[in-house]
Amino acid sequence: MIERLMNPERPYGEPAYSKFSEQINQLQQDISGQLAPQAKEHLEQLTDMYIRRETAALHDAFSEGFRAAIQLMLDLYRKGVIQP
Repeated sequence: MIERLMNPERPYGEPAYSKFSEQINQLQQDISGQLAPQAKEHLEQLTDMYIRRETAALHDAFSEGFRAAIQLMLDLYRKGVIQP
């Protein structure tokens, strides 16, 4: 259900998202150039885990916001503030 509500074409968080992404990528490249192969692999794993964590948090926050909006709508409907 949540996947139907989020628009994959919409650039959420722009323009700040792109700015921070560029900074993250630059730092990752700088650090990666200083690391041994095994440490580079760990850095890539860390980056992947960070992305998965943020995706999970975004999904949960969006779901919670949607539920709160529905609850507010139902409360207003019950009070007669809005009509069907």
